[in-house]
Amino acid sequence: MKMTLKEAADAVGRNKSTVFRAIQDGKLGATKNENGLIFIDSEELVTVYPPEDSENRMQIRKRGRPAGSKKKPNSANHDSVIEKELLRVQQLNIDYKEKIELMTARTKADEVRISDLMIERERMNARISQLERDLDIARSESSAKDSRVFELRSEKEKISSRLEAMERNLERISNAGQGGQDGNKKGIFRKIFAS
Repeated sequence: MKMTLKEAADAVGRNKSTVFRAIQDGKLGATKNENGLIFIDSEELVTVYPPEDSENRMQIRKRGRPAGSKKKPNSANHDSVIEKELLRVQQLNIDYKEKIELMTARTKADEVRISDLMIERERMNARISQLERDLDIARSESSAKDSRVFELRSEKEKISSRLEAMERNLERISNAGQGGQDGNKKGIFRKIFAS
């Protein structure tokens, strides 16, 4: 008698995937129809998965596990593996926390350094502005000094010209009034008005 995969799995009390795996491994023969449905011969199914009778059940109990089931892991061994994994994860957690704290501390230190650099930059900008103002004042004072020097030189030249003119007038007056006899007075005027 032909059975579908689901019917065969239900008949032997297994999952469809278990029966299908037996087909793939070549332990159980099966055929496909044109629609792709898998059919299994019931007689072959019984040879691969014999029904459990009372004698078979006794053998299963002696072995400690049902036929086809996976061996359960040793509880103590399993707990030890879990504890080791838990310790490993806890250590990783501690390591990550330390790394985060270190990175946070570095970030704070970088923020403080950036803040200090920005304050220093502001100080330098203020000093540059002050120096530019001082330079402008010095330039204006220098041009004012140059202007004053020019004014004083001009005034000196005017006074010198006037003095020379006065000396010439005095000399002429002196020569005209005394007939050129009093050379002593002329020398005195020269001494008085000499620059």
